[in-house]
Amino acid sequence: MTESVLNTAALEPLFEPWEEPRAHRVRNPEKGKPALVVNQRRASPFPIVQNLRAELKQWRESFYVGASDTTRALLTHWFERPHRMSTPAGDEFEFRYYFCQREAIEALVYLKEVRRIDCLSSLVSEFEGPSREQAALGITPEEDTWTRFAFKLATGAGKTKVMSLAIAWSYFHALRESES
Repeated sequence: MTESVLNTAALEPLFEPWEEPRAHRVRNPEKGKPALVVNQRRASPFPIVQNLRAELKQWRESFYVGASDTTRALLTHWFERPHRMSTPAGDEFEFRYYFCQREAIEALVYLKEVRRIDCLSSLVSEFEGPSREQAALGITPEEDTWTRFAFKLATGAGKTKVMSLAIAWSYFHALRESES
């Protein structure tokens, strides 16, 4: 009988997809040994991402302080209450958004509504880190003309779902908030 080369333990998730990432795997320095589990979220190599993640976490934990009633109602509806769904066969299950989807829409809302950031130079000067002023000065007026935000999620992580949340938030925010 041959021995399996596949380490099935490496396929086991470290957290649920709707939970904030709290661990990740790294290559074991000892060749042939299983990956090591690091009990913290994988850091982004981009300071702007790290800094924004930290602010979003504080904002989420403070129950979205500074957000409009419309925004709080939508975020609470999407992420804090159960959503019962049915399969075509009639079986019921609970639908939950992935944490990466939550963080993406929270970032958009936080930047647009709470921080009122509407150009790249403002985003860079707020979140880039120690060299933020110098980095913001390097942005050309053409790059700064239009407000652009992007969602970077893994393949299959639900970018289309995030875009639908962004459209719903934009619609209800414009409908219900006078300064939208």
